[in-house]
This record gives sequence, structure tokens and C-alpha cells, in this order.
Amino acid sequence: LARAASDHPALAAWLVTDDLVRRFVRAVVDLAGGKSPTEPLDFMYPAGEFTVRGGAGATVIDPASYERYTPFVTAFVSVEPEAAADLYRELRPLMEESYREFGIDSATFEEALAMAIDNLLATPIPQGDVQVRSNATVYHYEDPALEEASQAQKQLIRMGPENAARFLTRLREIRALIL
Repeated sequence: LARAASDHPALAAWLVTDDLVRRFVRAVVDLAGGKSPTEPLDFMYPAGEFTVRGGAGATVIDPASYERYTPFVTAFVSVEPEAAADLYRELRPLMEESYREFGIDSATFEEALAMAIDNLLATPIPQGDVQVRSNATVYHYEDPALEEASQAQKQLIRMGPENAARFLTRLREIRALIL
């Protein structure tokens, strides 16, 4: 079914993951709640390390860090929106069944999906250098608006402005067809 949406090799590799529908539903639940879907989508984790560079008295995210996400974004934008909508409609009963297994009664799966997508679409995407500071274990954004973003939004910010723009454009196109 997914082959009709994209023939990108990375996407094909991700699709052979066990419990893919449950993982997708868990990722939607996490994103709807503002959490980063690191656990259910661990097979998509970017290679390489997050890096920063110093300059003009400030520490900023190294643009090379953004490149870690380019393979993921390229695979995602290779998905044809109409085919993604067809795939969603075909698999929706399985997604709803999996969603019910989580025992969430406050929203339907489609409502959770809309919240997840809208949370990502509301991400503040900075342009230019993004200043960060370290507390010895993790980096924090200097800009309060970025630091107050949800975990899911912070993950998207770490993709960099170009990758985030490409990702969000395709996500808007898909959302328009499925919701």
C-alpha cells in the first residue's frame, strides 16, 4: 500500500518495522500531547551528533547539525499527498483500533491526529543563527519563545529552517487531504 505513496529507499526501509501502525498511533498520541515521538519512531533517529559552534560571544546551533535531518525530511517530502491520504483511509480502521488500545477516551484518533499535526504546524521556525546555552547535560534555547515550545516543536526546530519549511509544507498538503 505504501509503495504507491513513495518509492524512496529510506521510507521503504522504515516500512518493514514491526508494529508500524501501533508505532504511528503512539507517535500521534505523543505529538498531540506535545511530546517528541522519539520512542515509537526510534528507527528514524538521525545519525550523527548535535553540534554547536561559538561565535561573537554566543553559542549557536551548528548548521551541520541540521543536515542530520535531511535524509528524514527528503524521505517524508517524497510522499505524494494524495497517495498518503489514500493510505490513511485504507489503514484508518487499524489506526482507530490501535488508538482504542491506548484507552484514551477524551478524543477520537482523528482528533488526536489533527492536534498532532496542528501542534507541529504551530512551531516557531527561527531564521538565522539559533543561540543556545548548555547546563552541562543539555542545551537550552536562549530565545524564550523557542524554549517554551513543546518537545515536539523543539525537535522540529532542531531540523533547521530549510528542513522544517520543507517538512511543514508537505505536512500541510497531507493534512488538507486527510482531515
